Amino acid sequence: MTAPALDDIYRALAEVYDPELDAPITELGFVNEVRLDGGHVTVRYTVPTF
Repeated sequence: MTAPALDDIYRALAEVYDPELDAPITELGFVNEVRLDGGHVTVRYTVPTF
């Protein structure tokens, strides 16, 4: 199995919607970092609640 491309990861993240704002977390600026390390993907994101 090959590692996903960054474009594929961002496309998948664009399908994750914030339930209160009804918008993708990528458009809202909640995704801070996406990192590939071999077959592992790390996503750092901001939660918009206190």
